[in-house]
Amino acid sequence: MIFGIETFVLLARHTRASDLGGRFRRGGSSIDPKQMWFFLAVMAAFVIAAMIASRISTIRSRPGYASPNRLFRQLCKAHKLRLKQQWLLWRLARWQRLQHPACLFLEPARFAPANLGPSLIVHKDRFREIRDHLMVTPIDTDSGKKRSKKKRKIKAF
Repeated sequence: MIFGIETFVLLARHTRASDLGGRFRRGGSSIDPKQMWFFLAVMAAFVIAAMIASRISTIRSRPGYASPNRLFRQLCKAHKLRLKQQWLLWRLARWQRLQHPACLFLEPARFAPANLGPSLIVHKDRFREIRDHLMVTPIDTDSGKKRSKKKRKIKAF
């Protein structure tokens, strides 16, 4: 019976708390380098995601900045222009070397055949339709006279 009590006493001395410092001793188990790289990769991904989210939040909270291209896109959207029409307007603005492509929405004279380049003159009828759609009072840029208001319907391209 004494043998049983001694075994119990010896087992009672060996607890989990006695193994807590075992990893710090020489010869204790070490951290696997693969686990360390995985942990660092997860942390780096978290930091990058937080930086991207912060940048997006900052951009969205800004009170709008002067962007001629953004204004052009917003005007095209507001006037419900189709993609082909937007592309033609963009090409016209590029041909005329406009710093602000939105000027096309204000100056009907820019649609005159004399202001169209050689590659754009082919689309002069489309430009006339777009101009009539954009301008409140259509003006015949060829003669400078106001034209009669027609039904504002744009053909599909």
